[in-house]
Amino acid sequence: MTHYLKTLSEYFEDVLSGKKSFEVRKDDRNPKFSPGDKLILQEYMKTEESGVYTGRVIHADVLLVLRGEYCRDGYCIMSIIPTYAINARFEAVTEIGRLKQDIVMLQKALEMMYLDTKGYNPHGIDCPEFYVKRAKEDLQK
Repeated sequence: MTHYLKTLSEYFEDVLSGKKSFEVRKDDRNPKFSPGDKLILQEYMKTEESGVYTGRVIHADVLLVLRGEYCRDGYCIMSIIPTYAINARFEAVTEIGRLKQDIVMLQKALEMMYLDTKGYNPHGIDCPEFYVKRAKEDLQK
């Protein structure tokens, strides 16, 4: 089930930065929030008169839902993990892109180390820098 939730800017920023990994919400949905649900957190800025949606959105998966003795009556606490951000600050999107490139490069380096039975590395398998350098070169081609 996918739930669209209005999220105030300060809380939106905390989720985006990784500082906040939970949501406390009224437990008034039908069907109720459950592990495996998707949350679409829509940034909302309050103004003096009312408020406005900014267009920034975070998609998150619900991992765990706490109810009962852990929460005030009628509320639940959800453990969440962000999976995707739309129209987020340019720096955050750029950083995510760089991290994905680094992961791909390290996976390639590990694969090279695993498959290297022909002795391409003159320093031996104990020198992973050799494989990281080769992986970077291969990915830049």
